[in-house]
Amino acid sequence: MPKSTPVTDKTLIGRIRALASEPHRVAVTRSARGDMTARSLTKAGVCEAICDHIDGCGPVDQSITDTAAGHIGKPVYQLYPTIEAEDLFIKVGIDESQSQPTLVLISVHDRH
Repeated sequence: MPKSTPVTDKTLIGRIRALASEPHRVAVTRSARGDMTARSLTKAGVCEAICDHIDGCGPVDQSITDTAAGHIGKPVYQLYPTIEAEDLFIKVGIDESQSQPTLVLISVHDRH
C-alpha cells in the first residue's frame, strides 16, 4: 500500500462524515461486503462508527489506492474506529461520478 498522510482538511473530513451520516448515500464494494459479513457488521453500523470516529477527532489518513478495482489511482481515506471492542481499519473513497456524491466503503479490516 502506498504511504499514507494525515488529512488536515476539515472540509474534506466533514464531507466524509456527512456522507457517512446518510447510509443511503454509501455504496459498499464486494470486498467490503465480505469483510463486513465476516464480522457481522452492517452498513449502518460501519457508517455510525465512521461518524463517531470523526466526532471523536480520530485520525483520517489519505493515500492513493493501487489495489481496489475501480478505484486504482484515486485518493482513498483510512479511518481507525472501534466497533464492539474490535479495532478496525476502514478504507473509503468518494465517488463524484453521479449528480450526488457517494461514499464508497472499500474495505473493513482488523487493525493489526
